[in-house]
Amino acid sequence: RLLGRRAAIRKRAEQVSAMLESIWRGDDAPADGTAGAGDIEAAPIRDAAWLEKVSTALQYKEQVDREEEDKQLNSRRIAEVEDVLSAADESASKTSLTAASAKLDRSLAAAAQMKQRARVRMRAVLLSQAADEASARCDSETRKALKPSGSLVARLAVPDACDEVASLVQTAWVIAISGRRPEGVPPPSDVLRSSLRILLQRLHSELGLSKADKEADDPNDAMSRALSRETVAAIDEAEKHAAGLREKSLGALREELASATSEGQDALSRATESTKKLAAEIAALTAKHGHEAVVAEEELRKDRMEKQAQHAALNSLTLSTQIEKERLEAELYERKPRAKVFQHVLTTLKSLQEKLKEQETEGVQNRKSQGLLAHTLRALESRAQKGLEECLRRLRGEGYIAANESIDDSVITDFKPSANISKKKEKYEDQEREFFAGLERDVQKLKATKAAELKRAVALRGAVLRAEAEEHLADLRRSASRLKAWRTEADRTRPWLGELVPLARARAAVAKAAEFVRAAAENGGDSAALKPALRAAVRRLRLLELSTAKGVSCESPRPGGLEPLLAKLLDTDKAIVALGKEYPDVAQEEAPEVTRKVSLDTEAMDGEDLDGGESMEAGSPKVLSPVAKSSWAGLASLGTELLAGAAPEATAAPDTFAPFQRPPPRQL
Repeated sequence: RLLGRRAAIRKRAEQVSAMLESIWRGDDAPADGTAGAGDIEAAPIRDAAWLEKVSTALQYKEQVDREEEDKQLNSRRIAEVEDVLSAADESASKTSLTAASAKLDRSLAAAAQMKQRARVRMRAVLLSQAADEASARCDSETRKALKPSGSLVARLAVPDACDEVASLVQTAWVIAISGRRPEGVPPPSDVLRSSLRILLQRLHSELGLSKADKEADDPNDAMSRALSRETVAAIDEAEKHAAGLREKSLGALREELASATSEGQDALSRATESTKKLAAEIAALTAKHGHEAVVAEEELRKDRMEKQAQHAALNSLTLSTQIEKERLEAELYERKPRAKVFQHVLTTLKSLQEKLKEQETEGVQNRKSQGLLAHTLRALESRAQKGLEECLRRLRGEGYIAANESIDDSVITDFKPSANISKKKEKYEDQEREFFAGLERDVQKLKATKAAELKRAVALRGAVLRAEAEEHLADLRRSASRLKAWRTEADRTRPWLGELVPLARARAAVAKAAEFVRAAAENGGDSAALKPALRAAVRRLRLLELSTAKGVSCESPRPGGLEPLLAKLLDTDKAIVALGKEYPDVAQEEAPEVTRKVSLDTEAMDGEDLDGGESMEAGSPKVLSPVAKSSWAGLASLGTELLAGAAPEATAAPDTFAPFQRPPPRQL
């Protein structure tokens, strides 16, 4: 059972090692090229669940690694103790042996600490691979492990110090290419500069170099040339790898930008078209209603003025008839009637009859007034004719003839109508003024009605078109959110895109220098044989330090027209929201029937309303205007007097008379 458990632990450790090796190299697939290492890498999304699963598997690997590390440290301690004892001669003091033993112990303890820091850094790498950045926070131990420690590097052996710095730079590289930096992780460029500075200090201390020695190094020795060849090849390969990763990220960003821009432009064009449609239709509707209001006002004025003209003509004929009636009656009362007056009255009455026939009248009441006036004129003509005949008969009896009658025109021009005629004339003038005032009131009412109709029509149509425009809000906001997300992602990606290639060069150079020093230490054995390799590594690391001190430039795909497009999307969104406030939803309820209210002073001039003689409201009696009332009353009184025979002892007829009342018997 124990052997089976150990075998399962080792198998699980091999699976997670393959996955970690793939992450450590910056590849998308494990080293063996399979789709995943066991069931650990099978998850398509590296989320919190994936991180928990891998962390559990990593514990098994760390358990196996600790056992191997303990064995290696014991073997290394035994070998280095033997080297110390064999190198010391018999004359060596006990104090020197104790110091060498203490240095060895410090070096081995630092090596154990270095291994522990490497395990902590591996957990930080896994944390950077998880997709959930909100929970990606490093504790204090992880933060310390991700930063170079000068005291630790000083205690480590030179090969271990180089391995520690190479591990730090490699960790910074892996976290950088992941595109996610958990909270507490230092910037990769800071880690690289501080690590190189600490490592160079350690190597200078090991070599005992002064400032003059640093400047007098020979870069053309065999060790330097060999390290340069290996480093150049490693840097070329690392640059190709980094360039591929950078182009992949840039390509994904370019594709997303092109897709988001295309989607945003389509959404913007549709939304803009809907808003333009709303503005155009509202303008056309306003113009149409404005034209209809002008036409309605013109028709109202024309109709009312035509009716007013008819009434004015009838009133004028009525007054003229009344004047001739009074002239005729006054002449009939004269002791000596004058034939010229009767002839003038007959001529005037015939002229009035001709005008009355030519007068166009509309409406039942106007036609009634016209008929009554015609009847009155005929009656007056009959009376005038009889008066003329009686006057001529009397004149013949007295020996005069009409032709020899010497009467000037003053008898015609000096005639003064009664006060009743003047009052009626003033009354007609007042009614005419009231008519124009009422007409203006009706025009204002018509304008208010048309304005209310326009307002409701605009509200109804605007609400419909606004609802159509609001259908594009979701697309506008989705496109704007997508462009904002791209901008945020580009801002976040820009720094590590600039650091990618310099970090790749530094990682390859430091790793190759560490391998070179480790190989020299394992092959040479003593410190004298190790110094040429250390000098070559120092020269290479100095060049690397100079190149990293210049800094790196940030790179990202050019946003192009992103900002103008995003501004247009946001402005269009605000415009549609403003349309919602300007054209809110209107209840689609049936509008109540509006009773047509018009001025009584101008409506019933012909005794009818606008609907052709029907009452203004169902069941209501017909109402006559003051103009129609006075015209009808004047004609009625005039006709009554004529039918009554206008006896000399009769007084003036009253102003009002029932139109169809039976007249009193005529007095001869």
